[in-house]
Amino acid sequence: MLAIEAARHGATKVVGVERGGNIPRSREYVKSEGLDHIVEFYNIEIENKSFLRNAPKFDIIFYCAMMSWTYDAHPFCRWIDDHCKRIAYFETNNRKNVEMQLNDFKMETTFHDYKLLGDTSEDATGPGVYSFFRCARNPREANKVYEAAPLLFIPIEDISGDALKHAEAWEDTEHIKTLAEKIDRLGLKHPIAVIKKDNDKYKGIEGGRRMIAIAKKLGWTQIPCKLIPSLAEFVQSRHDELDLSKR
Repeated sequence: MLAIEAARHGATKVVGVERGGNIPRSREYVKSEGLDHIVEFYNIEIENKSFLRNAPKFDIIFYCAMMSWTYDAHPFCRWIDDHCKRIAYFETNNRKNVEMQLNDFKMETTFHDYKLLGDTSEDATGPGVYSFFRCARNPREANKVYEAAPLLFIPIEDISGDALKHAEAWEDTEHIKTLAEKIDRLGLKHPIAVIKKDNDKYKGIEGGRRMIAIAKKLGWTQIPCKLIPSLAEFVQSRHDELDLSKR
């Protein structure tokens, strides 16, 4: 039903994945509702290797299955992180293990905000209680100008700017240490945003803390960067995305 409701509320493409007898009935229903050009259903395991390898990126992912039922949870969390542009929802059971499973998800993903939306009952103590989480990207990461910008590997000494200066105050904090550990384990998922200066150097306009983590803690000599062609368009796109995220 989530897939069908998403189509009814404006989604332009929806993919539902489930193993079981519900899929044929769901296909018949979306066809009767005239939504079969928007909604596709696959009668496979969510961890099917072919699906994971060929699936596109999605704005929103609903993982409506218990984390404890996932065969290989950590790699699957990383797949969600790689394929989700905006928001991921997931649920878990057994209230006693919720904190542990949420920490596992945080460890393997790079979302900006992790929020418990609620439990299936007020008495959230029993093993059958389901907890539902919303994990959102920083709206700035969905900047369309940023996404379309070319990727360059730039020597760290060629990058300067206020974004880096402001981040230097964070150098010896636990936040930078944790950020460096995550980048070292998962890679840099969101390259630094830069613009070209007149002297063949670059100005960092976003991502100063990531630069500090990489330069001071990891010792990289080059860093992946997105070369922004127009600062004005970049700022406008960010404002547009922030407005969209508030709706």
